Amino acid sequence: ALLEVCCHTAARDADGADVPSLLVQRLHSLQVRSERPFIPFVSSHQQRGLWPSYVMVNFHGAPKAAAERAKFQTFDNNMFVSNWVAQLLLETLALQLLNDSDGRLVGEMIDEAMPALMSFRDQTRAPPSPVMCFWPQRLINGTYVAYPVNLMDPSLALLEVGRELERYLDQHHLHAVWERLAPFFSSFRDTALAFRIPADTDDSSANLALGTLLQRLSSLPSSSSSSSSSSLSSSLSSSSSSSSSATATATVSSSIKRAFSVWNLTSYDVQALGEEYVRYSYRPFGVGLDERLIDPRAYYFAREYLLEAERAGDYDLALLTTWLTNVSYSAQTFSQNVAMPFNVNNMDCSVLANSIFAIVSGVQANTVGFATAWEKAPFRALTNQSAAYVAWAIRSGRVAERPDLGLTYYPSIYAFYWFVSRTVHEFNGDASPQLLDSSMRSINRTLTAAMRDQGTAYLVNAAVCNGTFVYWDDFLGDNDTTADGKPLIRGQDRLFSTAVSMLALLNTWTQSSRWIAQTPGAVPPLLRGAALFLKSTILSDEYEPWNAFFSGSVHSMTGLPFNYPANHISYINGTILPLNATTDEVNPSLLAAMDGVIPEAIYQEMVNGPLGHFGLPVGTSFSGFNDIAFPFWCSPSITYATALLALTQAARLVI
Repeated sequence: ALLEVCCHTAARDADGADVPSLLVQRLHSLQVRSERPFIPFVSSHQQRGLWPSYVMVNFHGAPKAAAERAKFQTFDNNMFVSNWVAQLLLETLALQLLNDSDGRLVGEMIDEAMPALMSFRDQTRAPPSPVMCFWPQRLINGTYVAYPVNLMDPSLALLEVGRELERYLDQHHLHAVWERLAPFFSSFRDTALAFRIPADTDDSSANLALGTLLQRLSSLPSSSSSSSSSSLSSSLSSSSSSSSSATATATVSSSIKRAFSVWNLTSYDVQALGEEYVRYSYRPFGVGLDERLIDPRAYYFAREYLLEAERAGDYDLALLTTWLTNVSYSAQTFSQNVAMPFNVNNMDCSVLANSIFAIVSGVQANTVGFATAWEKAPFRALTNQSAAYVAWAIRSGRVAERPDLGLTYYPSIYAFYWFVSRTVHEFNGDASPQLLDSSMRSINRTLTAAMRDQGTAYLVNAAVCNGTFVYWDDFLGDNDTTADGKPLIRGQDRLFSTAVSMLALLNTWTQSSRWIAQTPGAVPPLLRGAALFLKSTILSDEYEPWNAFFSGSVHSMTGLPFNYPANHISYINGTILPLNATTDEVNPSLLAAMDGVIPEAIYQEMVNGPLGHFGLPVGTSFSGFNDIAFPFWCSPSITYATALLALTQAARLVI
């Protein structure tokens, strides 16, 4: 039983402090309240309404490297992090356990965030397209391109310094000096190229999920909300009268309705999103290169599933991809500085999981008529097949074995399980939505089974019990050493990993605020210990509130797409290269991909031979995310928001 993780223990720490209330206040203080411009060497641009996120680099090892990891932090304005914080706040609000004052703060934060979030709509598509971008866009030479000013402007400035220095050294016959300096300055060119990403599935799906939450909350009757909120608030805050509670509820309700109106003005054509998902899906047995080409890393990860589909005659297989574009369209926009990384699409299991949740919840809630999109067979099949693929990644153990390839942009496997569990909870949660058709029933069945079997087993086995505390660790700060070379475990993503692992188990094993009958006996005690750990540490200085919520796609010395066999090598202009191409041919316009599905024996010949991977070693194993220093996005706000939801969700449990 989880008797101790009820309202009074999950909501308050040992000193009686209302931890969820303090977390709401912390998130309110972190939100950017006034626009700040980018001034070189003075200030970073901070967009009003967003929550902070930082680009960091996973340096690790000796104390100097650990210090560099903490020191290198660049403020980044992006849609994704703040959308997630907003969703987490709304999910917490929906549980109706916040006191009136905190409810008002949540409404105020959502009000403040909405204009900023809606500014990330992809401006290359005609409004009211609901397709979103990760970064702000800027109009350059007639084309809207992604432009993260705090990253782009310094890179471009250093590139210009490099050009001037090269000219100066050439004039003084010091070209040999420039040859030694050139790799340093060319790295800023490569960095600038990496920022020119197109609109993507994940941000678009996050926007749909946000709209669904807003629609659901804005449709709640104010009177019943007031009554429920009042009774719950009185148990947590003795100073609230029924009249002030009613006023607070009305204020929050107005904020949510206003936020939904802002969202609806920008994103109301959500039916078009289903068409975009289908148009840019991966179809390994499709008729054209736009459908069949995929990142060699994704093929290496998924090939057993693809071969199984081929044996079953499932030639209509379609899977969601990361980028809402294709090779042909990318070739047109390449010269305009809009292109997929490495010029080819990929599949990220976390992106699929997030998108499946957005689609399922959007259809179930019929978000501004989104259920109409579900009437189209290709869209239903795409979502169902993507869910089956995610379930396979869990059941087979593949995602645990190769998270570097299966979770292309999301290093945290704990976050992945949380993402999947949201769909499980959507089907089995308080709302108990109707299963509309066989596709919905199939999605429910496959994801629920995967999470209640292998997903739960992974989380239970990964839990660390330390006295009365339970926590989960990932990798940040866990490969450092002391000055004399002794191993040092800092647990710098421990708070985040624990919060999302709690949410994954709560979503998987609870229904209508109760444990389901089949809940494994190990799960409730783990969550009791995890709740105690978070209550005691989330607001202390004992651990960093860090996370690697998002990252670049290269996580190891063999993490480039060029490290994996490709049977299609060309430049983006269509020029075909032989399979024995070397690294001399690698440049920003190179496209190396797997086309279709090939026999495993032939593929293994490529793995073990020289063809298809530029003479580079193939990454046949993965030793963890502390192999190389790679960039990642960290947001303490997401750590606090996930902890807020986890503790509040646990507080609703009853025996």
